[in-house]
Amino acid sequence: MKAEARQNEELDGALALISPGGTLAPAAQRPPVPLLIVADLPYPRAVNGVSIYLDDLLRRGLQGKRLDLALFCQEKTGGKTRLEMVEDSGVRRYALRSSPIHYQNAVADPLHGCTEPKTEAAFHQTLHDYQPRIVHFHEFVRTPASCILMAKEFGAKVVVTLHDYWLICPKLLLFTPDEQVCEGPRGGMNCVINCLGGSLPSRIYRSLLARDWPFLPAVRRFRDLWKRLEREPLGQRPERGFRKHYQNLKRRDLIEMLGLRERFMLKALNAADLILPVSRRVGEIFVRHGVKGERIMPLNLGLPSSTALTFKVREPRNPIRFGFLGHLGPGKGSHLIVEAARAIDPEQALFLLYGAGDGYADRELSQLSRTMPHIRYHGPYRRHELQSILEDFDVLIVPSLWEETLGLVAMEGLAAGVPVLAARAGGIPDMVHDGVNGLLFRPGDVAALGEKIRFLLEDPGRIVELSRGTRGTVPSMEGHTETLMDLYRGLLQ
Repeated sequence: MKAEARQNEELDGALALISPGGTLAPAAQRPPVPLLIVADLPYPRAVNGVSIYLDDLLRRGLQGKRLDLALFCQEKTGGKTRLEMVEDSGVRRYALRSSPIHYQNAVADPLHGCTEPKTEAAFHQTLHDYQPRIVHFHEFVRTPASCILMAKEFGAKVVVTLHDYWLICPKLLLFTPDEQVCEGPRGGMNCVINCLGGSLPSRIYRSLLARDWPFLPAVRRFRDLWKRLEREPLGQRPERGFRKHYQNLKRRDLIEMLGLRERFMLKALNAADLILPVSRRVGEIFVRHGVKGERIMPLNLGLPSSTALTFKVREPRNPIRFGFLGHLGPGKGSHLIVEAARAIDPEQALFLLYGAGDGYADRELSQLSRTMPHIRYHGPYRRHELQSILEDFDVLIVPSLWEETLGLVAMEGLAAGVPVLAARAGGIPDMVHDGVNGLLFRPGDVAALGEKIRFLLEDPGRIVELSRGTRGTVPSMEGHTETLMDLYRGLLQ
């Protein structure tokens, strides 16, 4: 009955487009299409690349496009979990206050991101109050994947943009704590082996458990014995060493839950009508993990129009100025720049580093700035300072170690005319074309990075050529939005 009612509503909507004479009504007379955007962070709050993009998409990109816009988002506030609706700048915002889902729970409680009753109840209420024809999911860290299935059951067309690897990786980045690109969860085995920390013997032991070797039935009998002993009076329980041993055995159950998470996320994602990875590489990774390739259409993000950057062809200075922008965490590879800079003549090059990191990274870089004068650490920066910072760069270095999904920093540099020296990682090659608007090197290879730096130092004219090649290589938000609108129209035909 619900599906039939939905079909009748769609038929009524289609008939509303027809003028009394039987021709298609002018666009101005057509009712706006209800579009629900689903994101983790409330609007507007630009704190990372995805939220900057979404903020611009809602404020500018989709405004005036014959759409009735709404946003379902989460907020981490105090008090009772509750859904609130407010109108803000032409966007109806359904905000779930005190969201019960937290990113930190992902590995220890893997099913938390698959289904969560309070969030599902709030999303169900939003669907029935707003009645969207299209639901476009952008983030899932605080939104359970079950909401995809709920939107499909409601009868809406479902679009998913893949900004990260959350739907296959509970740590979001497919990047292990020891700074290696992860091949994927493998039914939860890799998650337990690589991402739970602990000593080397503990990790080896968990690896044996994950592989289900023949001796494990005896180990499981010990686990069952321990469970019975746990119910005995406190004085009769085994000592701490046995208790720690049992905690390791419990990892086997965690593997099974992580495997269930992987299968559920895949089922939910494959239910979407259209899947938009932000780069070709992201699409390849998801297809490799079982996503239906016929529903995937890679779509690079547009550079937010709020990022007002002036294009300028670079004329290299002496010394040549190499810059870095972004977080100083291990996945971004900022330490590779420091290692490569040690072998570079300080009179030929300056290395300017901007970004926030943990206290250790800040202290290390501050000290290096004193002992290595051609490395200058400037600390965090604000968005309004971006133009002046990029003015100070001749070349932008993006040495990412993980499978970077696209790379807003590289897009910003190219838009300002700064050639990019980047790792051939993830979606970066979608923007940085080797020998055209930048240079690429193997991720994590300090020697290769140093070789590219020396190549530019020996032939500064190449910087001018690469800078000229950056013109027009970054998609605009206007063009990106028009592509989105074409896709929405195609879904509704």
